[in-house]
This record gives sequence, structure tokens and C-alpha cells, in this order.
Amino acid sequence: MYSVLHGNERLVVSKYRLYLPNGEELRVEIEIRKAIFEFSQREARKGKEKRR
Repeated sequence: MYSVLHGNERLVVSKYRLYLPNGEELRVEIEIRKAIFEFSQREARKGKEKRR
């Protein structure tokens, strides 16, 4: 996870790295996180539909 504080004193990360990723590594990481997020959103919608 990558973050810029912009004056915020709190920083929460899920993964620490000793170096900044190159463009391709960052693109791949974003695509993975996006897929995980989209999957979790679909599953949450399915759960809500079952409760109706």
C-alpha cells in the first residue's frame, strides 16, 4: 500500500516496502487491489439480495 500523508499524522498501510515500485509494478498492484475490491462488492450485493 502506498500513501502520501499531506499533513495527516496517521498512516495506515497493509504492506511495507523498502523501495518505491516502478510503473509496471504499481499498475499490477492497483489492478490486483481493484479486482479484490470489485469481488468484495459483488459478494456484498449478493448477501444483501439473499436477505430480502
